[in-house]
Amino acid sequence: MSINDVIYKILVCTYKNYDEIFKDNDLKEYVGCMILFIEKHQEFLKLIKSNDPSDIDKLKKLSSELEGIRDKFKYYCKLNQIEYKGDFATISHLLLKHKNNIFVRKNINDINELLNEKLFVPINDYNNIINDFEEKIHSILKENSYTFNSNNKNEYDILKVIFCILRMYELVYDKYGLQGLNRLRKVNDGIYKMKDMYKMNIYSRRTDLYDILYSYNLLFKAKGINDIDSICDMVFDVADKDGIFKKFKELEISELLYKCDVNNKKHLLFSSSNSYAFKDLSVIGNAIKNGEVNGRASSKTIDDFISGKLKLNINEKPSGGSYGTI
Repeated sequence: MSINDVIYKILVCTYKNYDEIFKDNDLKEYVGCMILFIEKHQEFLKLIKSNDPSDIDKLKKLSSELEGIRDKFKYYCKLNQIEYKGDFATISHLLLKHKNNIFVRKNINDINELLNEKLFVPINDYNNIINDFEEKIHSILKENSYTFNSNNKNEYDILKVIFCILRMYELVYDKYGLQGLNRLRKVNDGIYKMKDMYKMNIYSRRTDLYDILYSYNLLFKAKGINDIDSICDMVFDVADKDGIFKKFKELEISELLYKCDVNNKKHLLFSSSNSYAFKDLSVIGNAIKNGEVNGRASSKTIDDFISGKLKLNINEKPSGGSYGTI
């Protein structure tokens, strides 16, 4: 399912439920215009591929209608004191700015039904979850502006990443339930806070789980929410309490992933096999536990492993074997 299709169906449900989820009518006209724009835009894209001369007049009419709606978008941007960065950026701005009204349970249930997919899993406070994602992404883009060419990123790009992560949420919830989802969220929060915990390290920077595992640049390019389905093994491994990270506390996972990333040592963890996302990390887990028994902080063990002071033989996961077999 395309990102634009998800946006369209969110708008349709929002318009239908508008009087219940909003206290005024200030935005209802804009939501209606955005629905109409996407419908006419899709029709325009279909006709532009046509070789039928009779479609030329239809294209001219559609082009004029789209430009008229676009003028309303520009007026919306003027009212909100933001730069007009494109049609879908404007639509995305409205969805994100008014997330507290839009991503409420009543609307979410209808969105899932219209999507014919449980993109929004049965957890509470989606408006706060989306707000948290938005703030994290903006912060990471700002601190890593060169890497992400942040000047070219807009609300549409942000929303695209959020939808990809929500799709991961959906898949993790289906596979590991609420327990797996909570584990994923704790690891992500831990990674995001790592810069503040290790601010004296010259390599410290703001990042999160999804940037480390996938890179936002990859998620920015997604055309549909299902584009990421084939690369979810890594989040599955993090969410699985009985899997590769079963010997680790959530904060230890955060620290290990973060420090390998900022020190350009991810090769220590990631598998070179197409069959698995990570190597067999049970050796590191055992080293952390043994170190704690002897009074060594887990942070020290992780630092020594990454620097090479602590020599550990990290093998690929054996084919058909289980994690922790070495």
